[in-house]
Amino acid sequence: MLRRSSTLIKPAKQRSRWWWVVELLIILLIVLGIRVWNQAELITGAAPNVKAEMTSGERVELIDYRGEPLLLYFWYPDCTMCQFQQSTISDLAKNHSVLTVVQASHQEQLRAYMEEKGISSWPTIMDEEGNIHRQFAVKATPTYYIIDGEGMIRFREVGLSTSWGLRLRLWFAGEHMSDESL
Repeated sequence: MLRRSSTLIKPAKQRSRWWWVVELLIILLIVLGIRVWNQAELITGAAPNVKAEMTSGERVELIDYRGEPLLLYFWYPDCTMCQFQQSTISDLAKNHSVLTVVQASHQEQLRAYMEEKGISSWPTIMDEEGNIHRQFAVKATPTYYIIDGEGMIRFREVGLSTSWGLRLRLWFAGEHMSDESL
C-alpha cells in the first residue's frame, strides 16, 4: 500500500506561497514599467508659457500663476479615466491653483458637457488644434503637470492619480519653491 508522506505536501504549499510573491513582483514591475514608458516623452524643466483663451472668454497665461504651485490637467470629455478624476480635480481646485486643458473642437458642446457634469467652474482652455498638448508632449489623458511657483515642472504623470497624491505633489512643489527662494 502506498502511503503519502506529509513532507511532500509542505514544500508544495511553500512553493505556492513563493510563487504568489513572484507573480506579485512581476505584476508590480509591469505596472511600473508602463508608467515609466507613458511618462518618458513628457517634458521637464521650465514649463512653456502658454497664452490662450479660456472657455469663459478670459485670456490666461501660465505666467499668471507664478508665485504658487499649479496643477495643469490635460483631459478629454470621452476619456473614462478623466471622468473618474472629475471629483478629484474639483476638490483640488477649491484650495489649489488648477488650470485644465481639454482637446475639443466645439465650444458650445464642451460648455454643455461641463455644465452637465458640474465642472463648469474649472478654469479651462479649449485646445482645438492640440497645440498646447504638443507643447507639453501629451499623448494620452489624463495627464498632470505640477508646476512650481517659478514655472518649473516638478512632477508629471499620465493616468489615474489620487487626490492625496496630487495634494502631496502640490505641497512639495510649494516647499521646493520656498526652499530655493531663501
